[in-house]
Amino acid sequence: MEEAQMPDFVIVTGMSGAGRTEAMHVFEDLGYYCVDNLPSSLLAELVRVNESTEHEGGRRRLAVVCDSRNGDFFGDLEAELSSMREAGVSYKTLFLDAADDKLIAHYKSSRRRHPLCTDGTTIWQGIQRERLMLMGLRDRADYVIDMGPGGGETGGRIVAEGTPAQVAANPESLTGRYLAKELEE
Repeated sequence: MEEAQMPDFVIVTGMSGAGRTEAMHVFEDLGYYCVDNLPSSLLAELVRVNESTEHEGGRRRLAVVCDSRNGDFFGDLEAELSSMREAGVSYKTLFLDAADDKLIAHYKSSRRRHPLCTDGTTIWQGIQRERLMLMGLRDRADYVIDMGPGGGETGGRIVAEGTPAQVAANPESLTGRYLAKELEE
């Protein structure tokens, strides 16, 4: 994608362990000002501050991660995105997903707790909670990237990318299977 075609504002969300941190590194390398773990209630304020501040070389592009680590603050993300769209704020959403076994392997190898496993639940249960919480965001995302199954040195591979409808049309994509069911309803 040419620099002139790149969006000025990107909201990165998706499953914990699916690569949001790596995505932010890419956006930083592309010259975006990146904010990780921003409560959704502060998105509009960040845009306002960015628009009212002069930047050397013109516009400053923003990339923001909003995810389930924000706990109670995260629940308002869909409403906040709708309000910003109604106010004329232009943005794109990027949803990162991965197969459950890849996410479980990530948490086991990193020895970190899944953000939704605060009450002694298993990693798998935390992942299922997060999938339910994020279903609406995934369905309305501008772009979905599905990292395929596998872990370790061979890692996952990008199985599908594109709009939710494009990912749903990919028979290799586990995320696409979920999306296809949701898009049919």
